[in-house]
Amino acid sequence: MPQSKKSVSNLIEQSDLGKYLLPFLSPTSPGTEYWQSQPSGSLTKRQIGRICLQVHQLAEKIIKTKGDQKISFLDIGTGNGFIPRLLPFFINLKISHGIDPFLDGEHKTSFQKHDRDSEFKNVLGFLIDMCDKKDIFSFNNYASITGNEHFYSKPLNIKLNLEINNADVYKFFQIGAHHLDKLNFKYDYLYCKGIEHIHDWQTVFEKAYSVSSDKAVFYLKHKSFFSYLGPHRYGSTGLPWGHLRMTEAEYDEYILNEFPDRAHSIKKFFYEGLSYPRNTIGQMIKIAADSGWQLGSVDFERSNHIKSFQTFLFKNNLKIYHQIKSNYDVSIEELLSGLIHITFTK
Repeated sequence: MPQSKKSVSNLIEQSDLGKYLLPFLSPTSPGTEYWQSQPSGSLTKRQIGRICLQVHQLAEKIIKTKGDQKISFLDIGTGNGFIPRLLPFFINLKISHGIDPFLDGEHKTSFQKHDRDSEFKNVLGFLIDMCDKKDIFSFNNYASITGNEHFYSKPLNIKLNLEINNADVYKFFQIGAHHLDKLNFKYDYLYCKGIEHIHDWQTVFEKAYSVSSDKAVFYLKHKSFFSYLGPHRYGSTGLPWGHLRMTEAEYDEYILNEFPDRAHSIKKFFYEGLSYPRNTIGQMIKIAADSGWQLGSVDFERSNHIKSFQTFLFKNNLKIYHQIKSNYDVSIEELLSGLIHITFTK
């Protein structure tokens, strides 16, 4: 049932950024507000930690699936391209490609503008420094700069191949996920971290299927719109799951009331910077199946703030949960998720 005007006013009265939003955001650069993107310049230690963890986890996952096969890899929505550029040092690859329609600084969630070649040398140098004398890369050596990431199982040690010339296998293509058919390659392993920012999932899965090999794996690391921070720092409210407890018209009213100076940019990100219409994991599985993909696995990775989020969701006889359910058919698992790992196969 739609909420009344009075109940929207009540939600506005209950809104508290200091209690329900700011404690759960990762730190921003000194001198920036919580809603502002990273300013241009060198990558931060936290960003380098995120890159190391992401490529480390990805390499381990590929090895568990593909073993020591020499495979072709595609990163859909690669950002600055460091993941496919680093991956050849971790696993045996014929080609390692990354695609993204945006260059650095062009999207709200993009990496800030930086010198890619210079910064890549710094990140690779950091990876090497984190290895022991036998080139074994260990999570324990860089764990201290991953404190804000959502994960509960650390990746295993892995031996790097530092003799590889990644220039022989790595390429970046400035195209979007809806235009994968422009690539004249077939990929054994496709990866997408950030499908929550891409519209029209049907076309994404169709195009991914068209460029995949016969026994391909499609792995998605997904921050659900239905999670606590689903709208990211740029579109979240001062209410637990406020973006789900209100209809779109009510959300617009709330934003205009609470953030009049930023209302336009917030709504632009909410409707254009995030996938629309909204799809749950169940809906994603159906969309992928319609394109020929078969479900492999779904793993709900908890948030670092799971204790607080469970308290919010379950108190007062699940009042917040029932408000959400009046608008969306979504599971408790998805509401409480940090990241969700989904694999599909052909």
